[in-house]
Amino acid sequence: HALIASITGALLGFDLCIAGAILTPVQRALELCYPCGDGSDTALARCSCVEKQLVISAVSIGACLGALFGGLVADRVGRRPALLASDLLFGAGGAAMAFATKSATWLFFVGRASVGLALGLGGAAASAYLAEIAPAAWRGRFLELMELCVCVGCLGAYAVAYGLGDSRWRASIGLTTLVA
Repeated sequence: HALIASITGALLGFDLCIAGAILTPVQRALELCYPCGDGSDTALARCSCVEKQLVISAVSIGACLGALFGGLVADRVGRRPALLASDLLFGAGGAAMAFATKSATWLFFVGRASVGLALGLGGAAASAYLAEIAPAAWRGRFLELMELCVCVGCLGAYAVAYGLGDSRWRASIGLTTLVA
């Protein structure tokens, strides 16, 4: 049970880090701040526009809402159902981002917000669940496992993005859907 709950941490790490790893190809594919400069990766990275900022910050907006209500939801429906809801939000968000196009950029924003909501809800529910199922002597180690999974998820995001390359950014994001 502890390992399954800790997977929420891995999803959290993956989703927090994948955006930075694939931002340039996403920016090019969805035409965020486009065209900018000479269209090179360096020029795109330096460009700033409202759409790009909204897409990146959408996860934080969702996470704030998820964290604000995550404890309440976990208390009302239970830790495990809250974790399941979080996983469904992760999956739906990953799918929305993977299917976003330049004519449907809003899907990427909605996907990022959904993932943020999942992060806030899942973080609250997983931490509470792990603390409740852990024997008192092991409680710190159980919670440490979740934090370790966050780091592993983040490293995994960079490895996946590197391995799949810029042209397969949708597959990188789509992995969130499979893991969730």
